[in-house]
Amino acid sequence: MPIPCSWKWVSAYQITKKIQYGLSISGQNNGKYRLLRITDIQDGKVNWSTLPFCNVPKEKYEDYKIVEDDIFIARTGGTIGKSFRLTTSKESIVFAGYLIRFQLIIANLSEYIYFFFNSPLYWKQVSNKSMGTGQPNINGVSLGQLILPLPPIGEQKRICRKIERLLALIDLH
Repeated sequence: MPIPCSWKWVSAYQITKKIQYGLSISGQNNGKYRLLRITDIQDGKVNWSTLPFCNVPKEKYEDYKIVEDDIFIARTGGTIGKSFRLTTSKESIVFAGYLIRFQLIIANLSEYIYFFFNSPLYWKQVSNKSMGTGQPNINGVSLGQLILPLPPIGEQKRICRKIERLLALIDLH
């Protein structure tokens, strides 16, 4: 697929500083931290007050705490490939094992990358890379190999503003 000469094709590995699986831990009725799971992400939103709790050592919390501009991807089941972008900082929240976190080298790419994670090209690659018959899944290595068109920052911002305007129009109808 041709792209403008100022754009370049990159793998997800080239733009991420970390592709990380979440904690293998169950939610509890009480604890020190909240736990973000696949099931808590609905229609691109999270009801933060209903997240279950968990307890992890402080060093694990530091490794798994969610931060602004993190992008999470569901790695298994009927929601495989579903993504969520954290747009504001949240305190005392970690993420669960069926999510894979993308932390980008340049955080301000996250909006464009998130929109890419909702594109037909993304979904075609996820479909081609997913494994399993009864319970499909995708792993961090496969997600790191995703190929995407990367425009210059200014163009990314223009694309994101246009998509946001169009989504707002859709929401009106």
